[in-house]
Formats: sequence, C-alpha cells, structure tokens
Amino acid sequence: MPFGINNVRAKIDYLLTAVRYGGTLHGDDKIKNLENLLPNSGGFPVDEIEEENPDEVFAAIKDPHNRGTEKEGFEGLALDDALAFTSEYKHYSFLGQAKSIAKIARNHNSSYRISVLELGCGGGDMHPFLRAMGIERYLGLDGNPIAYKHSPHIQKNPDHFRVVTLTQEIDFGTKFSIVCTFEVMEHIPENNLDGMIKTIRNHLGENSIFLGTASLQDDLDVHVTVKPRQWWLDKFAEYGLVPHERSAEYEQLLADNHPFNWNGENTNVFALKLK
Repeated sequence: MPFGINNVRAKIDYLLTAVRYGGTLHGDDKIKNLENLLPNSGGFPVDEIEEENPDEVFAAIKDPHNRGTEKEGFEGLALDDALAFTSEYKHYSFLGQAKSIAKIARNHNSSYRISVLELGCGGGDMHPFLRAMGIERYLGLDGNPIAYKHSPHIQKNPDHFRVVTLTQEIDFGTKFSIVCTFEVMEHIPENNLDGMIKTIRNHLGENSIFLGTASLQDDLDVHVTVKPRQWWLDKFAEYGLVPHERSAEYEQLLADNHPFNWNGENTNVFALKLK
C-alpha cells in the first residue's frame, strides 16, 4: 500500500485516539524533576557535532552498511538511526508500536498510573502517540544530541527527554510501568551490555514489564552484538529478568505492529518481568 495512504490513515487514527484520551492529561512535574543518580558522560560528544544537522548526517553516509561513528565507546552508534522524525512515513510508523505498548500497560495498570521509560528513544517519535493515548508519564533517553537538538517532538516537550550514554548504568530512583528499548541493544558492545541491563532492572517494579527487541541482522557495522534469542534470555536472567507469563501474546502483538525499522523476522522480541 502506498506510504501516502498509510500516512493519512495513521493521522486519522492518531487524531481519534487523541480525542478519546485527551481529557485524561493533567501534566506531570515528576518527570521534569527526575535526575539520574549515577554519573554519566552525557551521550556522543557534542563538541564534535554541534554544528551538524540531519541533512549533513544523511549526506555523509555513503554506504548504508558502514555507518558507525568510529568514536571509541560509540562504535555501534549510527547517528542517522535517531532521525526518523525527518520522514513523515517513518514517524507515523511508530503509532502501532505505541498503541501496543499502551494496550500491554493497561492490562496491568490503571490508565492514570501508566509510565513509560524508553531507552534509545531517538527523536522521541513515540512520545506524541503515547501522550495522545493519555500516557503523560514518559521519559525518553538517547545518546544522540543531534536528535535532541533538531527533533520537533523533543523541542515541544524537552522535559521528557535526556541525552545520556546508555552503556553506563542509569538510575532515576523511580519505577516505571513499562521500560522499553527497540532496535538498540544490538548497537551496544557486548562488554557494555551490563550497564544497560542494570538500567532496565533499576526501573522495573513488581508489576512492571520490559518490552524490547534485539536485531538478528548481522550485515551492518553498527550491529556490534547480534545474538540468538536464548543468548539474550540467558543474559537477562543474570539480572533477574525472566519471560512474562503473557510473553508470547505480548511479543506477537509488538511484532504485528512494528514500525519501519524492524519486523518479527529480523529481530528478537522480548516481554520480560522481574523474577
């Protein structure tokens, strides 16, 4: 189906959803005031790219299979991965994923208590969709300062976003209903994964759910940790994360409503909880 038709349908769906849940929004100063309790270097070094914009990032990519920054500690970072907001089609493709997250969250929480922490949020494309569904408590973390500077979704709601290095353990001292990360973990070097998984664990409560993916695509230089599903499950289990009792249902729901950058055939999908 042509992208234009999909966009129109997505926009209508978005507007109808916003009308349905708009009256439940009351603002949330708690997110604004959250601070990481642990030291963090603050994402990709800003001084090296402060003059760059999305067009320059895209123009610099000559080979889609060779997009790494080659910066020590950020070998798996592809600066263009966080710039989906530059494409209307790509942006609206996140609507289905956001609706799936909201549906899963509402299976376990009262709607007014739902909170979402997204690790590797890029330009914050999911935030307006989650907010349209009445989910005001959202915090997005990413290491790409270009997205933070240029994304209209972040510029409109900067209090809901932080630029941080995801390979370093993070702790905001609070729990979230949903902690999620999509197509990010394969970009983290294996020897740095512990920090990210600790961050996931730090923000999960007794009734929280972790939702995520880890790509199986091994022909991209920025995919530095490509592993089979059982490897990831064993890794998560080291930190007390195990499959949710409804994992098969939730993982299929996410796979059926994926955005432009992944599908169920080229990635692992996870729905986990604390043991």
